[in-house]
Amino acid sequence: MSDRAAPWAPDYSGLVQRLATLRLPAPSDVAYHVHAILHVYVDGRQVPVPAEIGIDQQEGVLAPLHTHDASGVIHMEAVRPFPFRLADFFDVWGVVLTPTQLGGYRDHGAERVHVYVDGRPLRMADPTQYVLRRHDNVVVAYGRDGSFPALPSAAALAGL
Repeated sequence: MSDRAAPWAPDYSGLVQRLATLRLPAPSDVAYHVHAILHVYVDGRQVPVPAEIGIDQQEGVLAPLHTHDASGVIHMEAVRPFPFRLADFFDVWGVVLTPTQLGGYRDHGAERVHVYVDGRPLRMADPTQYVLRRHDNVVVAYGRDGSFPALPSAAALAGL
């Protein structure tokens, strides 16, 4: 799991073990197939959500939570409906996310981790436990409140 500075590439080392620990259902694009979009910011700058998070083509691994491109669209595709959490996606990505840490960035004074969904801050003790829903527009940011957009465009979800 990366606890380094952004940007973060998909981490395939240990992906199979992380998936086993998460106990996610098997992937399937037929039984349950919904999408959300994720935007990540550090100190006001957008950090790319890379393509092929959860897709290790070399090893033939497909996680039920994954990205196909760098649009930020998260695909949730499983053999049954499942309460995929924001933390699950970051675990699949291989990037540390806790209520006080994003990758190599830890809460310090006014600079802290923020999580917004559909333009509203999550008011949960642990926002990483938020269950992703169809067409959620999620922002995970590190920095001062207001240094990032709370409701960026979700146009990439159109038609999905």
